[in-house]
Amino acid sequence: MKKILLLAMVLGLLMSRCASQNQWTKQDYSKEQFNADSFACEKDASSMVSGEWIWAIPYAGIWMGISNSAKKNNYYNRCMMGKGYEIVPIKKGE
Repeated sequence: MKKILLLAMVLGLLMSRCASQNQWTKQDYSKEQFNADSFACEKDASSMVSGEWIWAIPYAGIWMGISNSAKKNNYYNRCMMGKGYEIVPIKKGE
C-alpha cells in the first residue's frame, strides 16, 4: 500500500511539471513590488492555514498536509488577485 501511495505521489509531481506554467502579472508593476506583495500574501496564507497533522491515523497526516497545502495555495492566489495581479500562461520562448 505504501509503494502505491508513493508511486501515485511521484506520478502526480511528474504530471504537474508537464502542465502549462503560469506567471503572475499586473500592469505597471516592478519586480520589487511583486516580491513585496508575494511575500505578504505568502506570510498571510501561512498564518491562515493550520499546520496540524494527524499522525495517529495511518495516511491521514499525508492527506491533511495535502489539504493544508491546497488551502494555503488558494488563499495566496486570492490575496494576489486582491492586489490586482492575474495569472497568465508563460509563452514559449520567454
